[in-house]
Amino acid sequence: MSSRKGVFLVRIALVELASVDYLNVYAPIKMPRGIQLLAAILEQSGHSVDCFAETVQKFKWSELTDYDMVGFRAISCTVRPTYAMIGRLKRAGYQGTIVVGGPHATALAYEALIAGADVVVRHEGDRTLPQLIGAIERKEGLEGVPGISWRKEGQTKHNPDQALLTEEELSKLPLPAFRTIRGWQKMRQISITFSRGCPFACDFCAVEAMFGPKYRFASTDWRIAQLEALRAQYPAIWQNCAIFFADDNFFGSRQGQAITIKMLEQMITMDLIPPKGWFCQMRVTDASSAVTKLMKQAGCKMVCLG
Repeated sequence: MSSRKGVFLVRIALVELASVDYLNVYAPIKMPRGIQLLAAILEQSGHSVDCFAETVQKFKWSELTDYDMVGFRAISCTVRPTYAMIGRLKRAGYQGTIVVGGPHATALAYEALIAGADVVVRHEGDRTLPQLIGAIERKEGLEGVPGISWRKEGQTKHNPDQALLTEEELSKLPLPAFRTIRGWQKMRQISITFSRGCPFACDFCAVEAMFGPKYRFASTDWRIAQLEALRAQYPAIWQNCAIFFADDNFFGSRQGQAITIKMLEQMITMDLIPPKGWFCQMRVTDASSAVTKLMKQAGCKMVCLG
């Protein structure tokens, strides 16, 4: 670790492994799903972050032993290889902190802890992960960090939930740090998210359990600024990558639909249409002829309907 004014700065690896279930919808998608945003947030506070996305570039588990903290983001179809890699790190004597987050760990925090994780970050990590790292750097206890589950002296501790980001806070998030991803030049698909949650509570869906019952969305101005920053800062990505607007519900509520439509209209008038197009997830009931025509004009190439 390096230090600044007596406070240790944690060197961090963020990891997403590939799906082992080839029938899963995420299996053919070769891109990181969320660690690039966390990397950008952590860089704002001066941390050194490297992202390992197995679908972009394969790596050896032993490369992670050089880091003070290894954070895994896991969904159900990647949780088995995640736990296997944690086991390898533990058996090799890794002394850093292992963190697991994502929807699966949020629902089954105890499972990740039993598998060897030191801490589970539940729900959104945008605020929780920096607070956790700060507590570790200051050598404080973890009792005061909301939104985590952890073990102490053989006992599992579940701290109270962290407050979810407000719409104002969503509209201030940085552009994802795509350059922190090992092999990012190889990417042909990337993801950007404009909202959190969904206004519906379908029995089969885990979105509400992960992001809460309220649908929250960023402003149109912020969305356009993200696309402009992506084109300016990552011209190769802009030219060569299809963009997955990774919102669980691209239109969401009536107000959210108005903001998304306004964004699509501005993409057309401002010539902000990605050359390789974009795709999204939406409800069948939102797919009117007028909306789908606008989406096509704005560069939409594929829609996942539910």
